[in-house]
Amino acid sequence: MRKVIIWLAVALCTFMLGFVAAALLWFPVAKNVQETPCPPSQHSEDASALDPNADLSTSTTLPILAYCELVNNPDRYSGKVVRIRATLGGFIHGILFYEENCPGQTAVAIPQSNDEVRRALTEAAGSEYFGHVPLNLIVVGKFEKVTPSNESDLIWHTSPLHFEIMRVEKASKAR
Repeated sequence: MRKVIIWLAVALCTFMLGFVAAALLWFPVAKNVQETPCPPSQHSEDASALDPNADLSTSTTLPILAYCELVNNPDRYSGKVVRIRATLGGFIHGILFYEENCPGQTAVAIPQSNDEVRRALTEAAGSEYFGHVPLNLIVVGKFEKVTPSNESDLIWHTSPLHFEIMRVEKASKAR
């Protein structure tokens, strides 16, 4: 019995030391990510977004916004069609845009009827499960700031930012 108690005490101490070490390593990283501000916007509102009813072919004249610009100014771009550079990733709860130096994430949707977008993402990822392979993208789509419904744990239901991809201009595996 004594050996079991000693073994459990050693295991508990090892676990606690591991947990503390992981926390000490993680917190400075998280602090640096939050303290890294995105560069200020260099675009005027009229030139960087389209009305959602506008002809999509005119989106090629839009400047390519950094994902950070979208996250830092969601009210400015909400309800509009924008052209952005972002990293796409995902897991079991959905796909999303994210960047290391920007806080938050944006839930991503692809209309079921848009085979062209699905094909471009599948080719870039080398798999139909493109959300599991981080991709660097330049895309055109509709951005919206929403109130999360929280009806499930899907990213679409918990994220305050939504982006519907309408066209993929460039896609490659993130390195």
